[in-house]
Amino acid sequence: MAKPLTVLITGGAGYVGAELTPQILAKGHRVKVLDLFLFGDHVLDDVRAKHDALELIKGDIRDQKVLRASLQGVD
Repeated sequence: MAKPLTVLITGGAGYVGAELTPQILAKGHRVKVLDLFLFGDHVLDDVRAKHDALELIKGDIRDQKVLRASLQGVD
């Protein structure tokens, strides 16, 4: 397998992101999820319990400071 990547998924706790996140993790990559978690952070509880390579970041993509910090180390 190629070197694992670190991927940022904006809106990762939303409909598409919640499906995409476990798929990327299952391929051996690290995932950072940036989301407002408006519906709670429980959406990814099952995924979080199975994968150490998941980082949840509560924030708004429109906040430049949060976005820059989230992009650190992302491929």
